[in-house]
Amino acid sequence: MTDNPYNREPESEEAGFFRELLQASLEAHRKNQFDRAESGYREILSRYPDHAATRDLYGTLLYQTNRLEAAAANLERAVGLDPGQAPAWNHLGAVRLAQGRPSDALDAFRKATDADPQNPEAWLNRSRLAEMRGDIADAVLAARTAVERLPNYPVTLARLGAALLAAGRFEEAIAPLEAASVRAPDNVEPYLHLAICLKQAAQGQRSQAALRKALLLAPERAVLYPHLSGEPAGEHSSVDLVSWARRAVCLAPRDGGLWAALAAACEAKKLDASAVTAAKRSLLLVPDGHAAHHCLALPLFRLERFAEAAKTSRHALLLYPDIAELYFVAAACAFIFGDPETGWRYYEARAGSRIDSARVGLPPTWDWKSVPDRLLVAAEQGVGDEYIFFSRLGCLQGRAREITVECDPRNRRLFQRSFPDFRFIDRQLKGREGREAYFDYGTAVAELGFDNAILAGSLLARFVQDARLLGPLSYLVPDADDVETWRRYFRARTSLPLIGLCWRGGASSIARDRLYCDAITMVEGLGPQRGYYVNLVYSLRDGELEQVRNRLGCDIHDPTGIDQKNELDRLAAMLSVLDAVVSVDTAVCPLAAAVGTPTLRLGRGLLYLSDGYDAVLGSCHPMSPRAEPFDMRFCLDRSAQKLREILISPN
Repeated sequence: MTDNPYNREPESEEAGFFRELLQASLEAHRKNQFDRAESGYREILSRYPDHAATRDLYGTLLYQTNRLEAAAANLERAVGLDPGQAPAWNHLGAVRLAQGRPSDALDAFRKATDADPQNPEAWLNRSRLAEMRGDIADAVLAARTAVERLPNYPVTLARLGAALLAAGRFEEAIAPLEAASVRAPDNVEPYLHLAICLKQAAQGQRSQAALRKALLLAPERAVLYPHLSGEPAGEHSSVDLVSWARRAVCLAPRDGGLWAALAAACEAKKLDASAVTAAKRSLLLVPDGHAAHHCLALPLFRLERFAEAAKTSRHALLLYPDIAELYFVAAACAFIFGDPETGWRYYEARAGSRIDSARVGLPPTWDWKSVPDRLLVAAEQGVGDEYIFFSRLGCLQGRAREITVECDPRNRRLFQRSFPDFRFIDRQLKGREGREAYFDYGTAVAELGFDNAILAGSLLARFVQDARLLGPLSYLVPDADDVETWRRYFRARTSLPLIGLCWRGGASSIARDRLYCDAITMVEGLGPQRGYYVNLVYSLRDGELEQVRNRLGCDIHDPTGIDQKNELDRLAAMLSVLDAVVSVDTAVCPLAAAVGTPTLRLGRGLLYLSDGYDAVLGSCHPMSPRAEPFDMRFCLDRSAQKLREILISPN
């Protein structure tokens, strides 16, 4: 039997020489002097071919110099000679993994931990590969064992955190990842994994702080950027996602996902031209990218590139029929180009994929053919949309034995008076901490026994089939006593025609503000004052009306004794006594038209259905053509001319 130094060291001068040679070769190996080390190992193995330790060292060197087959052969011989040699099993696992044999590699790593349960490196390798192979339980077990062997070692702590993250045990993962980042503050991975776990644990600010530390350490790591979010980074600041995303695409310009992230960041801030450019770049790289399709159609629509928006939204819907916003873009574009049939088809497809609050317990959708016992008309969007949608509510009369309509509580008295045969209930909205509100119909269904439901917007899809027809001139009935009170109120102040002005809504955003103006612009655009101006902006800014008076010598009366935001029934009565209203796209516009007051809408027709008249509310007069770019000055010029006509011949 050949002498084996593991079993019996030769008692000879030659054996001493070879021990010194092994030590010298190992030292050269540690210094990456591979030629010298290999020469020594080969000389030893020529005399002691069954020396397991040398087979392990030689096989490891062959692996390091990318000679995988020879490396595997030597390491397999090493573990065959000494199955209890944990380092050789560990090295063999690495070689098998490099050979594309992950199952065999994992088997080798497990044998390494069996041979030496105190070997943390073997446990780490076993954990990493078990996670890659989808055996998350073993990955966590191996990582936890590695931490037990080296409890303060940042690599073992980071591995345990990563394994727990893969297992979805986010809160458990936080402690080891935080410990790893403290012990190795220059290591990026623990920060990234910590950021993900904190975000999943609803600790958004801490998540973003960890991610920013990673970015400071490795700003060239493109993989970090998509995890940034717009959550507050501090009391008075927030993460500038656009800047970070732009940096990311510079680092990895061929990464379609990063271009999509840039498109999303730009779209969120309504930087529409930049969003379009980034989304198109992403789609060149990843033609079926979900996020890029999501972020292209809306900016194109807001940029009034309607033909492109129509094509883009329809194409995207073929790939992703779950993106609700695309249905609205496709519908609006069809209306703009005079195809209401297609428009309503897309519009109705929004049902079940709404972009507003989620709905729990909504009764089955009515098929419009049967006669339900108890039909629910479910609310959609804001108060202004209710004035638009409910313009066709009367068409439901007799189609169900009992009809209940969900509405904003501020509108309930007004709607109940206007539709005495229907029941009205408040919106069934429920709040939840840190998340969006949702509709919960459980209590209402239990109490009122609804058997079918429709969404309020579906009334228009059903009953506005011919967009060539003028909509109703009025349908809401204000309180008669309130109407008389407002008549007396204004008669005491003026005998001039009453003209309501609304230049801005309560909510401000980049998208909305494009369609708004200011009081001075509106009054200047309408030309010489022809009546008594009445303020219809409930969120006046300090000194806003005084600026109009000082600059233009024109008064805008701000009605007293009314909360125009919340007292909507009284607001409807006040609007009904005005001779005309000039309004941007706010709830004031459809409410004024719904009570029959001639309303000059500084924008396109409601739902983009018509030009020069309104197919939804006949007393609404759109000032902007559907398919042309919006221009506030043009709208004001047309309004000035239309206002003259109305005041000369109010009927």
